[in-house]
Amino acid sequence: MRRRAFAAAAASLALAMSVGGGIALAEEINSDAAQLADDIEATADAEVNSAVVAQSLSDAVPYSAVDESTLPAEAVNAPQSGTGRSVQTIDSDWWFDAGADTSAAGWNFPDGGESGLVTLPHNCSYTHPTMSFIPTMSRKTVSYTKKLDISQVENCCVNIKFEAADKILSLYVKGGAVDENGNASDLLVGEHTGGYSAFDFDLTDAIKSAVAAGKTTITLEAKVTNIDIDSTPINVDWIQYMGIYRDVELIVTPSQYISTENSGSNGIFVDYKVDGANAALSTRVDITNQDAEAKELKIESSILDAAGNVVSTVTQDVKAAASQSNQEFTVSQTIEGVHLWNGTADPYLYTTQVKLYDATGNLLDVQTDNFGVRTFEVKDGKAYLNGEVLEVHGVGYHQDREGKGFAVTSDEIEQDVETMLEMGVNAVRASHYQHDDYFYELCDQKGIIVYAEIPFYLIYSKAESFQASVKSQMTELIRQDYNNPSIVMWGIQNELRNLDSFKQYGSDFDVTDDEVIAFVESLVDLVRSEDSSRMCAQALINKKSEASSLMSKWSGDIDLTGLNLYCADLYTDEGRKSLTRQLNKAVDSYKEILGVDQMMLTEYGIGGTIGQHTELGDDVYNGGTAYQPEECEAFVHEVYWKFIQSRDDIPLTFAWNMFDFSCYRNEGGLSGINTKGMLCFDHTTKKDVFYYYKAVWNEDDRFVHLTSKRYTERKKSLQQIKAYSNCDRVELYLNGESCGWGTKTQDGVFVWDDIDIGEADSNSLKVVAYNVDDFGHYVYVDEDGVDGVKRVGQTMHRLYNPYTGEHFYTSDADEVENCVAAGWNNEGVGWTAPLGSYAGATPVYRLYNSYVEGGDHMFTASEDEKESLIAAGWTYEGIGWYSAPADGSTYVEVLRAYNPYAATGTHHYTTNEAEIDTLTDAGWNAEGVAWYGLK
Repeated sequence: MRRRAFAAAAASLALAMSVGGGIALAEEINSDAAQLADDIEATADAEVNSAVVAQSLSDAVPYSAVDESTLPAEAVNAPQSGTGRSVQTIDSDWWFDAGADTSAAGWNFPDGGESGLVTLPHNCSYTHPTMSFIPTMSRKTVSYTKKLDISQVENCCVNIKFEAADKILSLYVKGGAVDENGNASDLLVGEHTGGYSAFDFDLTDAIKSAVAAGKTTITLEAKVTNIDIDSTPINVDWIQYMGIYRDVELIVTPSQYISTENSGSNGIFVDYKVDGANAALSTRVDITNQDAEAKELKIESSILDAAGNVVSTVTQDVKAAASQSNQEFTVSQTIEGVHLWNGTADPYLYTTQVKLYDATGNLLDVQTDNFGVRTFEVKDGKAYLNGEVLEVHGVGYHQDREGKGFAVTSDEIEQDVETMLEMGVNAVRASHYQHDDYFYELCDQKGIIVYAEIPFYLIYSKAESFQASVKSQMTELIRQDYNNPSIVMWGIQNELRNLDSFKQYGSDFDVTDDEVIAFVESLVDLVRSEDSSRMCAQALINKKSEASSLMSKWSGDIDLTGLNLYCADLYTDEGRKSLTRQLNKAVDSYKEILGVDQMMLTEYGIGGTIGQHTELGDDVYNGGTAYQPEECEAFVHEVYWKFIQSRDDIPLTFAWNMFDFSCYRNEGGLSGINTKGMLCFDHTTKKDVFYYYKAVWNEDDRFVHLTSKRYTERKKSLQQIKAYSNCDRVELYLNGESCGWGTKTQDGVFVWDDIDIGEADSNSLKVVAYNVDDFGHYVYVDEDGVDGVKRVGQTMHRLYNPYTGEHFYTSDADEVENCVAAGWNNEGVGWTAPLGSYAGATPVYRLYNSYVEGGDHMFTASEDEKESLIAAGWTYEGIGWYSAPADGSTYVEVLRAYNPYAATGTHHYTTNEAEIDTLTDAGWNAEGVAWYGLK
């Protein structure tokens, strides 16, 4: 599972926040990390006990409740003669133990309970319920225990490889250390810091010691800690699930083998240079010799084409020094008539197969890997793949999903990639960390280019351990994924900032700008020393003051800079224009600040939830977090993509994000979900915005999608209906009657204005898409629709008190029931009032006169009249309902009449003009329009 084809081989700063929605219009809205930094700033003045912040890891280590004698022992298989290494996945029968405090609030176990036998991949999470703003308060350590039968491998070299564990894993052999007095203790085999990359430990000596002591089994215990402030990342805007959430393998070899110890890599690194129709290859092979004497060896390197045919083979004699790992040897080859890897159009892959023989010709080891030959460059505001312009259709991508956390399966990763391809994606920002190897392999196979990055995120510390963790994760990413043709750039940091509020975490966070700049420059040097063939990239936060004072000082050393650009405006036609102006201004400004002539958009978009809806023209600001209508998200992406298409200096863009993902905020009425995805957190439910991008990015799968199908209860009679399609023409039907062709307002977008859904209890909407053939005929392609669409508002019930002659109006069903129980007559619906969120709706105030026998209510939309009545002793009871805007299309008049004969005067309200006439004939005074109801 999740191995290369052909291979033989959280909570950091958990901010409990529900962010408020409104900031001024025509301003940038916060990115995810910007919001995170702002909340850190807000906690900077909190009283934080430094001893708590510096809490040692040992404080969080759980007890191990497992009885080792009851654990099943999995046999470790030795290689068969002449086959090379043995690779064995050991995902089953690990004893998981979360410790003794799992009854406390904050734990989440997506993969089962707090202890017991589990099958990897596996994870859980913990967020302190009240003090999550202190990273170490959310720190926990869990353990995984596994028994191995080692009887077959006493004369072999055995390495254990973890594909990933978040965040710090310490591996012990239980009872593996024995002192001079014969006392046994646990033997620390190794420790790895970094929650997203692969790593391995050598078990050979521990196994030999166990065999020498007469044992046939060993028991491994892996302790995994989720949080620290000594390594990157410290503060993130996604949940850091703790555990062993990818596969674990045992790699069994002879004493000489292709190295596994080189930063988790497979020991093979293919470089090439395209020269006309041919490609010159230089393959570096790392060899380990664990024997105490040097060995004469032979390397055989073969290149296979996609059909499995050998196109080149060379052999080379080498001498491996004694007791040394990762000894580098280089083999040169040529592919004549090379077939280029050409993205989604033709993702052609070769295979390199490296065999290692001893001096007598016995096969010791074999390792294979896929690679592709291609060129990629960015210049003049465009991306070029093999010299041809590539229009980049990019998205960001987090690895977690609902109910699984990080512990996703290969099938689920495949589903994600297929969903991307359906939408028309040809580029992915693998955010913000190293992803599963299998994801990169699928991108190789499908032709998707990748921006790969490490989790150097937001905060820098000058602690040596922090700097080492950044550089080790950078090195691991490059070496482990060196041969993937899909990866075209290495990302070194995301939204790095230097704020005073970070100093609350200790003196190592009290850093100068010059120290930050120097470290980033050293990281660039590291990337270029590891891989000079790919671009070095970064993503900046949209904070101009910091860009000018800090980021611009190092950005000149980086090949390509991206901007995480979040802007918003009103959900109106004018808002569309205003948002476009904001985007142009922002990109132009950053180009000037950074001194560059082109830049990426590495994140853009807003949140959207399928349970919240609104209508075009509503006075809704689409940059908030509490109210995130699905329609606003699609609207903003329409504006962004049209803007991107209008520029000639944005070569790559990555819409944020492909799927909703877990975070420490509440957005759009959802708890702990970042809602900026094209799909929901289940990775299955597609939002409207998915279909917008499919319409403009996918030219092959012709379709039509009616938007707002989940919005069945609407506020207006006159609707703008919208469809997304990549077809030539789209026709709308309302209740089976054609409403004509849609107006194509921009690529992929068809609209119909002023469609009257009237007073019907249920309307049927259907859109039908056609293409025009070579003869001018319309050819049916697809259709989409929804039933049950209707206009709704607040039903204003009209009640009559036969004892006083008073009429009363309310939308409260309980109040209606109480009045009827007291002897009032329910006279039915007086009118329909708009909901409070209705664009342009204004309040109608409710007041009560307690001085009149039996009481008397009055209702007014006039602020002045309300204040006058309060001054006269009336009791203000709040807003009774809302008045619709008098825009000539959505309202009905609610008329008001006054009875001058009543002791204190009585008002009556009705939409029936004849009723007013009857009252005026009886001596009442007609006072005109009181407010407006809905049609």
